[in-house]
Amino acid sequence: LVQITDQSHIDQFDGQLTRGMSADMQSWSLDHSGEWLRRSQADDGSPLGDVQHETMMEIAGRKRGGPTR
Repeated sequence: LVQITDQSHIDQFDGQLTRGMSADMQSWSLDHSGEWLRRSQADDGSPLGDVQHETMMEIAGRKRGGPTR
């Protein structure tokens, strides 16, 4: 485990967790018989968001600069 002390990092981490746990995002759940169920559509049939895709789009949209790894 690591301790995160920078408030901007804490906010970013909190936002990522909130996004990932949102009912508006695709998800997997384990049913009572041990089978995984994928939820990719809302009750009205509309597609749910993809947290990985949205995260990558956010990263791609950032200005480049500073050190790279």
